[in-house]
Amino acid sequence: MIKAGKKKIITIETLQRTVIRPNNNSVQKFWCEFCQVEVEMIVPESAAISLGITIREIFRRIERGEIHFFETDTGKVFICPNIFMTKQRGVTE
Repeated sequence: MIKAGKKKIITIETLQRTVIRPNNNSVQKFWCEFCQVEVEMIVPESAAISLGITIREIFRRIERGEIHFFETDTGKVFICPNIFMTKQRGVTE
């Protein structure tokens, strides 16, 4: 008679960290009207990478008022990183 063996389940946990290395055009200091402080704002592409979402979703969140941003006279958009820290911690406004 053959006895069935026990099943072993192995779980592997991995962590991933995304590092954004800014160039001269991807990070600039601007006044955030909502935070009432000058912050180093990032371009939407960098924000999308750090949140793991698409750039299109970044702009959707801007339109819904979920993301603080600054738009230059030339139309370039910069995102306030403070809102990401709040959202990641689960704090709602």
